[in-house]
Amino acid sequence: MVNARELEFVLYDHPAVWDVAIIDKSQDHLAVFVQPRAGQKVDSEELAQFCRERLGDDKVPEDFYVINKLPKTKTGKISRQDLLALITPVPSPLKVFNL
Repeated sequence: MVNARELEFVLYDHPAVWDVAIIDKSQDHLAVFVQPRAGQKVDSEELAQFCRERLGDDKVPEDFYVINKLPKTKTGKISRQDLLALITPVPSPLKVFNL
């Protein structure tokens, strides 16, 4: 598994990447969020390949998300809570049956 900081450094070297946020979804499972530079396009497969070339197959996360703008808190920091909410499934409403 790759260190999140090491992965950030690699992704910031990609010419289309403006900003990066990495979240631990669970033990040994990272979710990578990338905001492209204005006017640039990048997809998850391109990012995975870019990381694979620099880190090796065993250090490439499974989940890359490209979003237009990373959510920020009032103080200007990346809102990891909002990012996690984007990828956390919402449970379906509980159905109650009277039998």
